[in-house]
Amino acid sequence: MKYRGLLRLNSRKDSADPAYRYQLDYGSQLGRWSLADGFAQWRSKHGRAEGLKEEEQAQ
Repeated sequence: MKYRGLLRLNSRKDSADPAYRYQLDYGSQLGRWSLADGFAQWRSKHGRAEGLKEEEQAQ
């Protein structure tokens, strides 16, 4: 679910699979970001690893 900030939720339906509550469909305009740009945006919002020292996270 870490990509929620990059993509738009197009639909949410009840899941036919009993292991999941919902079937979520995310999407966005093609070519909006390069892979590097999307990863940099995701990492700035969600790229924190618990248990690592600050200097290890920067690598």
